[in-house]
Amino acid sequence: MQLEEKVENDLDCRLFKVKSTDPSRPQLVYLCQAEDQADRDRWTGCMRRQLQTQLDFLKALQAPIAYHNSLSKEL
Repeated sequence: MQLEEKVENDLDCRLFKVKSTDPSRPQLVYLCQAEDQADRDRWTGCMRRQLQTQLDFLKALQAPIAYHNSLSKEL
């Protein structure tokens, strides 16, 4: 999944998009509308963190030693 926090022609800054990145399926896009900009910021922040967690998990599965080494360097 991919998050697009900016939507074209969104004058009140309440919209964001969530897109599928699955190459084996037709493009799937969810256009989401929040109550206000603060809600949009909370939603997109939560989704950004979740997608980053999933990406980190995928990297750990694909190359566990390299992932572990990168964590050791951060400490």
